[in-house]
Amino acid sequence: MNPPPAQAQAAPGRVIGGDGRNALFRLQICHDFYNSNGGRCTDIGLEPTPDCAALMQSIGLLLQRFDDGLAVHVPEDRRAALAAVMAADPGARLDFLMICRNPDFIGFTALPINTCPTTHAIHCSNLQGSGDGPWLALGAGTTISGRDVLPASGPTLRMTAPMAGTVTARDQLGRPVTSINVKAGEMATLSLSGLAYGRYAITAEPPGAWTGPPAIAYMPASPLAIGLVELLLAPPAGHAAGAGAFPAISPSGVTPACLTLAFTSRTTYWNYYIVAGQGGTLSDDLAIAGANDGAAGPPVRFTKEQQRLPNGDVAIVFAAQDALPLQQAANARFSLAGRRSSPGGKENRVAISRLPAAPKAPVWPAADNASAGVSEIFVYV
Repeated sequence: MNPPPAQAQAAPGRVIGGDGRNALFRLQICHDFYNSNGGRCTDIGLEPTPDCAALMQSIGLLLQRFDDGLAVHVPEDRRAALAAVMAADPGARLDFLMICRNPDFIGFTALPINTCPTTHAIHCSNLQGSGDGPWLALGAGTTISGRDVLPASGPTLRMTAPMAGTVTARDQLGRPVTSINVKAGEMATLSLSGLAYGRYAITAEPPGAWTGPPAIAYMPASPLAIGLVELLLAPPAGHAAGAGAFPAISPSGVTPACLTLAFTSRTTYWNYYIVAGQGGTLSDDLAIAGANDGAAGPPVRFTKEQQRLPNGDVAIVFAAQDALPLQQAANARFSLAGRRSSPGGKENRVAISRLPAAPKAPVWPAADNASAGVSEIFVYV
């Protein structure tokens, strides 16, 4: 990943300022769906949580917004205040909610297709990332995936304990933040109210006293967010920090942590529905040809069958046997050739040199592939 975002945008109630020498964090969002503009993604806004906003104000940090990310700056005269906070709390961090601006985002992104902000949350932290620099990709892999999605929770976790014990919520550093004693067979409630939004591991002693997920993302009811980014100001003791994951502060200046949230496109099985309108029929030799990467790619295999649509039309359905990536400018290129007969018996040649690519929405679940989907493209000839 090359330079940080170029177009800064002011946000009401937020200070825009600072210079490159004083940047603590630079965070950029990219997505390879947007292959026609270098992967620049403006579908997600980053909003500081209430705790983050309060911490930034108390230190005097400045937030600079971009339409595809953000930067956090520390003025030179506020470095002492920052150092004091970091010394008092080794786990001090800045948290930002991921607010989705595009309702189709989950559909064309390689995330579990049932990901929903009311039940799931993407979680990323600079405790986990990959890359050799200068930009570090946050997440469990080189791109955000299902491994970065947690069950979302409100301020209470309700459970029926299978056995007596103690259930504890722990923060990112493994520190216990709240716990409850449970009795076998009884309903119990673990309250997260008053805690900062973010990821919490749920542990139990004995282990059998908790049978829920090992970790959850505590998220606000409003604004509705698809995830949260946690940026620790400094690596915790004993943590093998990735190169560039944390800002480096010295008397001569600040070297920022340059981070990315990198998303990748969902692959879908493209189903072409070829329909001869006005009562026409299509020849048996009707065929689709083409490849995933234009003329240079390997041929894509299609099955072929006839289906009657809900409106009574008959379609010839070509179903791709290989999942193809959804892209803003598709590399997959397919052509259609055959013949069409009108009700009166007149026959015309069918020749479409480039069929339309799969749209980014809607995407339907694929029966045999949880990470892929199905795209339907209707072509009337």
